Amino acid sequence: MISQVGWELYEAFYRKYTLKQWGVDPKDLDASVPQRLPIRMNSDTRYFDDRWQGIPVGGFTKVFNRMLKHKNIHLSLKTDFAEVIRNVSFRKLLFTGPIDSFFKYVFGRLPYRSIEFKFETLPKEHIQHIGVINYPNEHEYTRCVEYKWLYQQRHQMTTVSRDYPCWNDEEPYYPVPSRNNHEIYMKYKALADHTRGAYFCGRLATYRYYNMDQCIAQALAVFENRIALETHTNLLFEAETQS
Repeated sequence: MISQVGWELYEAFYRKYTLKQWGVDPKDLDASVPQRLPIRMNSDTRYFDDRWQGIPVGGFTKVFNRMLKHKNIHLSLKTDFAEVIRNVSFRKLLFTGPIDSFFKYVFGRLPYRSIEFKFETLPKEHIQHIGVINYPNEHEYTRCVEYKWLYQQRHQMTTVSRDYPCWNDEEPYYPVPSRNNHEIYMKYKALADHTRGAYFCGRLATYRYYNMDQCIAQALAVFENRIALETHTNLLFEAETQS
């Protein structure tokens, strides 16, 4: 990153922000971390380079609510996976929790960074000129999000949230990319690859930083390329065996 932007911009934008976000010195993190921040020599203010960008109509909450209304889905909240798995009958398991917890931390714990969101509603139309502003240095929080900009809403009041990075084992959010953590994860992945009927998906279970569109794409790929394919293959095998 220093070779791309120089020491001055590295200190101003990258080093302190990285320390605040990850709680780890930048030199101890994988190079992919700062590479997620785009460097542009133009007036494009977007974060991503995708041609088409947006969010679902009604937000992601509406997406999940519609999925959970399916007749074949039973939802259990505040439930510890380890406490109920022996009492649940299943043919295939899709696990999206921390992969180290699935295998009872046999190779040690993997670190996951968390975020505390603090919301505030203010009697103003806007408090910032854009949806998201990052704060590399001067505040404990890393960014402030004003949601009205994202949904193009018009109202005399506004609600914002501020992100405060923290360590919280009860709410893991982000895998911490480093060489040592990757080596530990690969040990767990080897176990996962030999766990029949179990599929591991998402940030926590694959110990990889995904954006939301990537999470959705991965979930579809796991289903189409593994679960559906293996199910179809097994059905063909059973049919041939019976015939």
